[in-house]
Amino acid sequence: MSQSYPVREPVRGNSAWAAGWHFLLSWTEAMGIWLGRRQGREDLITMDDRLLKDVGISREDAVVKAGKPFWTI
Repeated sequence: MSQSYPVREPVRGNSAWAAGWHFLLSWTEAMGIWLGRRQGREDLITMDDRLLKDVGISREDAVVKAGKPFWTI
């Protein structure tokens, strides 16, 4: 005599929850990128001319780059 078990449908995730989670992850990733850009531009503007020369950028280029908004590349 064989025993049978009820077949259950696999549990599917809530698509609204998954979309919200994806949005949250994307948002936090964007915040990390933006904060990194802001910090890099602050660091760039505080470098002395010797360090800027080592990096290969002029003081004028550093000022222009540091003046850009954090959301632009």
